[in-house]
Amino acid sequence: MIDTGRFDCRQDVLLKRWPFVGRESELDTFARLLEDPRSQGFAIIGPAGAGKSRLAEECFRLARKAGHPGGTAVATLETSAIPLGAIGHLIPPHVDFSDPIADLAATIQALAAPRGHRWVLVVDDLPLLDEASIVLIRQLMDARAVYLVGTVRSEMVSSEAVESLTRGDSVYRVDLAELDQPGVELVLHHALGGPVGKLTTMELSRVSEGNPLYLRELVLGALESGTLAYNGSIWELTASSPPYTQRLSELVEARLKSSGPSGKTALELLALCGVLPLSDLESVVSNDVLTSLEEAGLVKVTLDGRRASVALAHPLYSEVLRSGIQEERGRELRLEQVERARARGARRREDKLRIASLLLAATGTAEPAILINAATVASRMRDYRQVIALLGPLPESAHTLESLIILGFAYRQVGEFEKAESTLSCADGRASKESDLISVALIRSENLLWVGARPEEALKVNEEARSRVGTESAKSYLLVNEGHIRIAAGEISCGLPLLRSLSPECESSSGANSWARGAIMKGIGLSAIGRANEAIEWSERAHVTHCQLDDYIMLQPADHLIALVPALAEAGRLQEARVTGEKAFAELTVARAPCPRLWAAWQIARVEWLAGHMREAFRWYSEAAALARVQHGNTLAFRPVFSGMAATAALLGNASAAEAALSECTGDLVGEERLGKAWLLAARGNLAEARNVLTVAAKQAEDFGHVATEALLLTDIARLGGSQDVIDRLAELAQICDGVFVPARSSFVKALSDRDPDELLRTSTKLEEIGSNLLAAEAAAAASAMWTEAGESRRAAMASVQADRNLTHCPGVRTPMLAKLQEVVPLTSREREIALLAKTGFSSKDIAQQLTLSVRTIDNHLNRIYKKLGVKNRAELAQALD
Repeated sequence: MIDTGRFDCRQDVLLKRWPFVGRESELDTFARLLEDPRSQGFAIIGPAGAGKSRLAEECFRLARKAGHPGGTAVATLETSAIPLGAIGHLIPPHVDFSDPIADLAATIQALAAPRGHRWVLVVDDLPLLDEASIVLIRQLMDARAVYLVGTVRSEMVSSEAVESLTRGDSVYRVDLAELDQPGVELVLHHALGGPVGKLTTMELSRVSEGNPLYLRELVLGALESGTLAYNGSIWELTASSPPYTQRLSELVEARLKSSGPSGKTALELLALCGVLPLSDLESVVSNDVLTSLEEAGLVKVTLDGRRASVALAHPLYSEVLRSGIQEERGRELRLEQVERARARGARRREDKLRIASLLLAATGTAEPAILINAATVASRMRDYRQVIALLGPLPESAHTLESLIILGFAYRQVGEFEKAESTLSCADGRASKESDLISVALIRSENLLWVGARPEEALKVNEEARSRVGTESAKSYLLVNEGHIRIAAGEISCGLPLLRSLSPECESSSGANSWARGAIMKGIGLSAIGRANEAIEWSERAHVTHCQLDDYIMLQPADHLIALVPALAEAGRLQEARVTGEKAFAELTVARAPCPRLWAAWQIARVEWLAGHMREAFRWYSEAAALARVQHGNTLAFRPVFSGMAATAALLGNASAAEAALSECTGDLVGEERLGKAWLLAARGNLAEARNVLTVAAKQAEDFGHVATEALLLTDIARLGGSQDVIDRLAELAQICDGVFVPARSSFVKALSDRDPDELLRTSTKLEEIGSNLLAAEAAAAASAMWTEAGESRRAAMASVQADRNLTHCPGVRTPMLAKLQEVVPLTSREREIALLAKTGFSSKDIAQQLTLSVRTIDNHLNRIYKKLGVKNRAELAQALD
C-alpha cells in the first residue's frame, strides 16, 4: 500500500518537481565556461527527448542566479520563415535595422551586462532559426555582447545555422547521451521520493532506453494506472510493462510521421515481427526508403558476420505502431513474413521461433510440431515466457514427452508451481528411458523444493526415480540430487556427504544437469560448515566448468556465483561478496531467470546485513520480497527474506515495518530465520527475551551443522549483553572456521567479556578492514565507554572517532551498544576545525584571524578541547589527534 503521507506522486505535482539529475557534469562545465572570457557559447546536442531543453533551462537559471542578465527564444518552423521571428522580442523596439551598423551598435548597447557578467541568450532548436537571426546572433557573439546557449537535435547538427553559430573553438559542444541505468535509477529515486526496485528500474530503463522525456511519461502513465506502487519499502511495477500515456503516444507518432507510406510499411512489419533480416525488408521496400529510415533514427541496422539485420530504433515505436494496425492488416503482414522466411529455407535457429510466433499471432494456432520445435529453440534461449506462450495452449494429447519437460521447466522458472507440478507429473507418467526419468525427477524435485517449499515431497520424487533406474551412473545422478535437496532444506550434515565424490569438473555432458545442482549446493554447504576458502575455490572452478558446458545445462552459470557470495562473506571478503552478488543478479536478469535472481537479491541483502549497512540490506531484502511475494510465489524464500526485512527494519528503528515483515514469515522459524524476531524484541528493550530467541536459534544451527550461522547468532547474543554465555563456543568455532571473519567476531566477544578496551579497538580495526562496519563501530563504542569509565577521556574520544567513522556507512542504525557512544562528548565541528589548525602549528592569533574570531574565543575553545581529549598542551593535542 502506498504511504500517501510520505509520497505525493499526483501527476501535476510530479510534473512540477521532475528532478534534474544525471546532468550535473554538463552543468558544471557550463558554469566554468561562462566565466571564461574566451568562451562564446554552449551548444547542447542530442536526440529528441534527451533533455536538451531542460539542461538549457538549468543553464539559464544558473546564469541568472550568478547575476548574468539574459533572455530566451524558441525557434520553430513558423518563425523560420520570418526575419528575426524567433528573437524579435529581445531586440530594442526602436531598432529596425534600416541602418545595420547603427542598429547593431544600439542592440549591443541595449544588451550590455554589468561589468564581469555576460548577457546569456538561450535558443531552443538552433537549426530552425531564420537567416537574419543567425547573422545577428553571430555578430552579437563576435562582439562579446551575448553568450549563446543553444539546443540542437542530433539529426540536424550539420544545418547551416548550427555550422554558423557553433564554428570555432569558442563554442563548446556537449553531446547529450541517453541516461544509463544508474542515471535512470537516480532520476526515479528523486522523482518518486524513495527507493525503486531493481527490476522496475531495469524495465523502465529498457522501455525508455534512457530517454528522459519518455521515462517521465512512462512513470506518469504507470502512476495514473496504479501499475507503479509503493509496497511499503520500494516502488515496484505491478505489471510486466508500464502503460503509455496519450502524450507519449503522440510524441512517438509525431516522430514516426517522417517515414512516409512506404517507410510506414517497413516500420509496421518490424513492429509486428521484431528483428528481421535486411534482405526480407529489401523485398518489401526500396533501399532508399530503408536508408532514409535509418538516417531519421527510426530503424537501426546491425551486422553479425555477413548477416545484416534491421530493428526499430526504440522499443516504444513498436508499441505505438502495433496499436494503430488493423487486425486484418496485421494478419496479412505476419503471414507474408512467414512465407518470406519459408522461401529462404528457414535455416536459422530463430526462424523456427519467429514462424511459430507469427502463425500463433495471425491465426491463433499452428501445427504442434512447429510449436514444439519453436519452444525448444526458445528454451535454449532461456525465454521461458515464450515457451509457455507456444506450448501452454497445446492439449495434452498433442504434447511429446520432451515438450512436457520443456514446458514444466518453464513453469518452474517463472514460479508457476501448480502448473509446473501438473505438467511434470504428466511427463513422469510417460517417462520410461533412464535419461527421461532423471530429467523429470530433477526438474520436478526442484519445483517442489524451491517454489513449493516441500522438501519431503521433493525427496520422495527423487527416491521414486532412483527405484525406477537400473544403471549405477543413473543412481549416482539422483544421489547427487538428493544431496542438493538436503542441503537446500538445511540438512547440511546429511547432504554434504552425498556430494563427497562430486568433482568441480563435470565428467560427462549426460550428467551435467545433476552435476550442476550438486556443485551449486556443495559450494553453499562448504561455506555453511566453516570451510569458506574451500567453498570459494570450489564455486569458482564449478562456475568455469558450467560455462564450458552451458549448452547441456538448464540452470544458469550465475547460480554458482550465488553460491560464491556466502563463501566470500564468511571468509571476510565482504566487498568481493557484494560485487559478486550484484554481478549474479545482473546476469540472471539478462538471462530471464526470475527465481535464481530472487536468491541473488537475498544473498546481497545478507552481505549488507553482515556489513551493517542496514538501509542497503533493507533495500535488497525488499527486492527479494517483491520477487517472492508478488511475481513468483516462491514460498521457500519467505522465511529468510521477511525475517531479514524485519531485522533490518528493527535496527533502523521502524518497529511497524518489522512487525509487518514478521507477519509474512509463515511456518516455524529456525536458525538465522529468528533474527527478525530477536532484533524486534531488542528494539523494544526486551534484551533478555531477544537473547533467549537467539540462543534457541544458535542451538538449532549447531544441530544442523550450520557453523557460519551459529557464529553469527552467537555474536548477536554477545551484542545484546550475553558475551559471557557464548565466549567459549565462539572460540571453538574460530578454530573450526577458516577465513578471518569468525576469528574477528570471537576476538570481539572475548574483548567484550574481558572488558578489554585496547583489544576492542584492535578488533574494531580488523572488522573495519573486513568491511563489517557496524560491528567495528560497536567494538569502538564499547572501548570508548570503558575508557570513559576509567577517566581516560582522550582515549575515549579517539575510540569515539573510530566508531563515528564506521557509522558513516551505517546511517540510521540503532543498537544497544551504540547507545554508549552518547556518553562520550565529541568535539563540535568548530572545535575540530580549531584543533586541526592548532595541531598544524597556528597560534591562537593566527587561528582567530583565519576564522574571524577573537583570540579569547579561540583560547576558550582550546581549553574545552584539552579537557575533552584529556591533554594539557598543543604537543599532546597533536599526539591525540594523530
